Amino acid sequence: MDAMEADASTPSMAGPSRSPTPPEVPRLPAQPAFFYPGAHNTAHQIREGEILSPDQDPFATRGIPVFKPTYDEFRDFEKYMERVEPWGRKSGIVKIIPPDEWSNALPPVNPLLPNLRLRNPIEQHMFGQSGLFRQSNIEKRRTLTLKDWAELCNKPELRANPIKNGEVQTRGLRGTPKKPTRRARKAKGVKEDDVDRDTALPDGDDQPREPTKAPTPSAAGSRHPTPQGNPQEDTREDAEQPSESTAAATPEVKEDPFFASFDPKSSWLPEDTHPEDYTPEACRELERIFWRSCGLGTPPLYGADMAGSLFNDETKEWNVANLPSFLSRLCKSKAIPGVNTPYLYFGMWRATFAWHVEDMDLYSINYIHWGAPKYWYAIPSGRSKAFEG
Repeated sequence: MDAMEADASTPSMAGPSRSPTPPEVPRLPAQPAFFYPGAHNTAHQIREGEILSPDQDPFATRGIPVFKPTYDEFRDFEKYMERVEPWGRKSGIVKIIPPDEWSNALPPVNPLLPNLRLRNPIEQHMFGQSGLFRQSNIEKRRTLTLKDWAELCNKPELRANPIKNGEVQTRGLRGTPKKPTRRARKAKGVKEDDVDRDTALPDGDDQPREPTKAPTPSAAGSRHPTPQGNPQEDTREDAEQPSESTAAATPEVKEDPFFASFDPKSSWLPEDTHPEDYTPEACRELERIFWRSCGLGTPPLYGADMAGSLFNDETKEWNVANLPSFLSRLCKSKAIPGVNTPYLYFGMWRATFAWHVEDMDLYSINYIHWGAPKYWYAIPSGRSKAFEG
């Protein structure tokens, strides 16, 4: 990326002559630790000492490349993106697992959580069948705290399936308790207006958003740097001043038992479930349950496109709120929400995001602060025309 910038210095013509600088040997693309298999393929087994190139597999049939860089490789964001970018250009997405030295040095987010506000979440209604669905988003004119969001995620009709002994526990396709019949409600004297009408939030001045075609539980961050990589992981974040739709996060201690006991690494887990239970096999079973129950039950909510960040200036390397890139240097005095500044997302079980390409075909970077693994679908660039049909 630095090669795209003009060098302001000019070499002096005076002084002793110097031997020409030897040409730089091109660096190999970063080598994946493994490939995450898709639904219809088994992952390519990497042999010891094998050197791989994305050009060997233009349609990414080996699966999604997953990288586990050392701290020395990882710390220079732009250089590492240059080594990863050839893979993302073929597969459409890559995943990077940060080194422990970086993850363990992140400042705790708990002090920011009491003042976090989720404004105008969307309620996602799915219509369709046989894998082809239309998604209609209804904007709920509400402002929720993180505590409110956690309580919504724990409602029986919205709660994620637990995983016990490596197996996903099912609760029926709808995942919701059966509603009483009209006759039973009448016998109990329940008015129709008192009956839950398949919504997690009560009716109000809600606004429909633009409907989309559709193909996660977490707090995630995303941002669109220059075309230099596409690490897999979710929240978007915007560093400008807060607006009405901002998920504002400012340090302040609140005396609330919820925040005193909330542990981002474990409090979101379903009953008797541990982070290590989300194996590839368990995630594939959850994927199957998702598609079988798509459009059934209470519509999930998604806290999307909220300006804000859980990163601060203490994080110097891979700070999603302030990533170095050619675009950020070019637009130093111009904040473009969601492009050179971050967004914050809050998901829940069955929340989804429709098929899309990024703004101006730029690459996007997403980081999951906490939550269950987010399931991504990506179209290799060589298949994009066929997909768009």
